[in-house]
Amino acid sequence: MEADRIIGDFLKQEIGGVIVTDESHNILYSDNKTELSEHTMKRFLHRLPSLEINERKTWELTDSDNDKYYRLLSVSKEYDGKTYICHFVSDVSELANLSKNISEYSKRISDFSDFQGKILKVISKPYDSFLPALAELCNSSEAIIRMEHKAENKIVCTIYDGEVRRENHSLGDGDTYAFSMKRFDKVDGYRCIISDTAADRRYAVLLKEDEQFSEDYFKDIAVYNTIRLYVENGMLREKIIYESEHDRLTGFYNMNKFSELSANDFGHPETIAVYIAGVSDLEYMNDHYGNEAGDAIIKKASESIRPELGDDVLGFRTSGDKFTIIARNKTESEARKFIQVWKDRLALLNSTDGRFRCTISCGMAFADGDYITDRLLEQADVGMYREKRRLKEELIKKAAIT
Repeated sequence: MEADRIIGDFLKQEIGGVIVTDESHNILYSDNKTELSEHTMKRFLHRLPSLEINERKTWELTDSDNDKYYRLLSVSKEYDGKTYICHFVSDVSELANLSKNISEYSKRISDFSDFQGKILKVISKPYDSFLPALAELCNSSEAIIRMEHKAENKIVCTIYDGEVRRENHSLGDGDTYAFSMKRFDKVDGYRCIISDTAADRRYAVLLKEDEQFSEDYFKDIAVYNTIRLYVENGMLREKIIYESEHDRLTGFYNMNKFSELSANDFGHPETIAVYIAGVSDLEYMNDHYGNEAGDAIIKKASESIRPELGDDVLGFRTSGDKFTIIARNKTESEARKFIQVWKDRLALLNSTDGRFRCTISCGMAFADGDYITDRLLEQADVGMYREKRRLKEELIKKAAIT
């Protein structure tokens, strides 16, 4: 019938290739639509399925030489007592590539979702806590964030290379180069993913470009935005916490932080030294020279103490003219030496800047073993006022002599 011929021509010319084999896998017919390479044809013959009469099977064949992907429908038929197998060959390369792209896209979506999940788990932790998740996502052996702290003249550098390490560097040590890098810049094997400013601080995030480094994730704008939001949120949160715990003028802990730590006896150290230092004549300076003069002597007092502060030496501004210092796990000899070191430094500051002279009176209380914090504070406070009276009496005697 004419219709049969039209349908047959259409199937051969438009739908796909046709290969006919006998039951011994000899090729009896192959139309010009079947452009399998010689190597692929051998694989085709090797993989031919064994079929019963009228059985059909769908299977797949890859032509790696031509980057092609075929789907085959094989049907076994019997004619005049002989078995023939017809194989319809359809080129589904575009569909396969589309599926591959969809699969890759789905993987990226899944990976990014996992990344966001890991970020959310550390959202309340310090601003550098995202580094392990970022290094894993981009297949980098090392992730770094550098944060500038101008007020303290330092750069805080956090490095993740299997473990998290935090290092402090002076602003003059050369680490500032990272802040001038642009996104995607490369220096010494490290790529810049972010270099920006937030909460009045410059920061930069770098990744080591290893052999397995994932360029796609590194350049993904969604990854960039996630990191930026995380870091800047963390910086803002730390700024708010810092301002709630620190005195604006000196940078020392404030009375709120003092109350919080004293409620826990400052961590129950084995030994504790409590110092209360009063700045003399603050009210007089404010009344006669203005608040600028009063602020100047308060700052000078804090600068004389600041070099001694650290993990075991905590400084607090507990009132307008009063500082409280807590030194933990020091010997009594070390604790008493602290006062002299402090006074020597203040004398040096007064000699280099004599505009507004700063005088401090200090009282100390020391305990080894069990102690009651409030009693130590009372003892140190009494000692401070005793020192203040002594200094005032000495000043009166000098004035009388002159």
